[in-house]
Amino acid sequence: MRGSAAFAGTTSTWQTPRSAARSSCSSRWRYGRSSANRGRWPLRRGRHRARMAEGSAPVEVRRLQVPDGARLQRVDRFVTDVTGLSRSYVQKLIAAGHLTSGGSPLKANAIVGPGTALQLEVPPAEPAEGIAEPDIELRVVYEDPDLLIVDKPAGLVVHPSPGHRSGTLVNALLGRGGADAWGGIAGVARPGIVHRLDRDTSGLLMVARNDAAQASLMSQLKARRVKKTYLALVSGSVAAAVGRIEAPIGRDPRHR
Repeated sequence: MRGSAAFAGTTSTWQTPRSAARSSCSSRWRYGRSSANRGRWPLRRGRHRARMAEGSAPVEVRRLQVPDGARLQRVDRFVTDVTGLSRSYVQKLIAAGHLTSGGSPLKANAIVGPGTALQLEVPPAEPAEGIAEPDIELRVVYEDPDLLIVDKPAGLVVHPSPGHRSGTLVNALLGRGGADAWGGIAGVARPGIVHRLDRDTSGLLMVARNDAAQASLMSQLKARRVKKTYLALVSGSVAAAVGRIEAPIGRDPRHR
């Protein structure tokens, strides 16, 4: 079986904070990715790299401000909408004390309103735990700074699992370009797998390079804006031109 996916549109320039800043905004503002609030919430570009000890990676500092006219809301939701980071990762940063207002750390359920100034510190992405395997050949059919699309061959498992610690698509991607090839998914320098294909199914897979791309791709998949097409090759005599197969599907307890 072979699967493929098509975007709603012809290019990969979806509306995310990063893309908006590059294409349609001045150097002072960035805009949130939420579909309900897209284009409404400005984010000050007061971003700089904090000084760190020599030899260590810098912390990225983002200065945010709730704009006039915005409704009262939880701070973790606001930060998620304007940065493109996943909500779970934002909550992790907040729990570690990386989000402050006026020098004081905030809790995830803190309520913020118009004019509230925030500072978010994003640590450098940690190395992925998976094994990098550059010897696994991959056919990349599309690539840009935010995502790549690979043609997964049949027989290749997508994710490492108890039965497949190595030799997977993720291992191959980690070996392609090193850690610098991945902008960080939830604080880890790893590829963002947003959908999967079974081991014995070949086809196209979208892989995000950063949080904003992963959030946008997953949102498009959830909204059914990505069209998937599956082709099956069969042999033998088929009794009917149209039919339905109902059979149990589950993981074999021994052969994973």
